[in-house]
Amino acid sequence: MNAVLARLLPMLFCFILAVWSGPGQARDDAKGQAFLQTLAEAAEASDRIVAVEHSYRYDGGSANTEVSPERVYAAVVLTRSQQQSLASALRGTNPQVSGFVAACIFEPHHRLEFYRGKKRVHTLEVCFGCGDLEWDAPQGEVPADIYATLRTFFRQIGLQPSRDWRALARNKPPAKP
Repeated sequence: MNAVLARLLPMLFCFILAVWSGPGQARDDAKGQAFLQTLAEAAEASDRIVAVEHSYRYDGGSANTEVSPERVYAAVVLTRSQQQSLASALRGTNPQVSGFVAACIFEPHHRLEFYRGKKRVHTLEVCFGCGDLEWDAPQGEVPADIYATLRTFFRQIGLQPSRDWRALARNKPPAKP
């Protein structure tokens, strides 16, 4: 019971924080639109995009049992059609930026890697658990609805936004170098 409670408390805290700081503090849609535009343009300009489902260092259960090196559970090289679908979905996302601030620990398990030739030019790390992301080409502010857009997209390409990451980390050996 304590283990279940320990996993639910952070989610409950995030929910309360989201409701407390929610839509009443909506910001200028232009900032969200700038973010979506930059991300969509990166998708269109890339020669290749790889969607990766991976471990995170804290999946071992504590700071003393870090998962290293990263374990890749699945990787999908997007087709040109999927890249266009991603760009289109981003452009169709509501650009409203909420006052929500993720108060959970950022533990991303999904990544989009954008390439031109053999060089990775951008990376987007996504944590569906806390609804946060890290984008190395920030422009504007992150729209609240981007997580639903990305969750749907990852499912469409066969990746799972939610899994038992700790069990996967325990059961999947690290990739050989």
